Amino acid sequence: MSSERPGWLALALGLSLLLNLFLAGVVSGRLFTSFDPMRQVAARAPSFAMRFRALPLEERARFDAAYEPHRKEVAEARQGLRAARLTALGALAAPIYDPAIMQQDFDALRHATDVAQRAVNAALVEALGTLGQESRVILAGPDR
Repeated sequence: MSSERPGWLALALGLSLLLNLFLAGVVSGRLFTSFDPMRQVAARAPSFAMRFRALPLEERARFDAAYEPHRKEVAEARQGLRAARLTALGALAAPIYDPAIMQQDFDALRHATDVAQRAVNAALVEALGTLGQESRVILAGPDR
């Protein structure tokens, strides 16, 4: 009977070690990574850029040529959006929180977002008009 105990003891210690290693992995995984369901959705769905690269070369060239006149306006709108976002983050992190300033910064951010969206949409409307129906189907993706 005493010869059986070391076997059971070794098995119990081995199982305990495996359980502790598993729990340590779970805890460290929670500490060093963040769960973002939108990142998982984005990882499964091909991005617009990936679908764009799947287009024939001549279609991409026509799209780029139509988009080119809008690049400067889109870049400026994106810079304005970034500046408005940084301003709002500055108000959020200020030593003394002022709701009026925060609201003003959110209003400016909303306006900058609208300006950027309108610039991108105008460029896309024109550039997408140069593509054939098959290319537009590819760009629309599987969820169309």
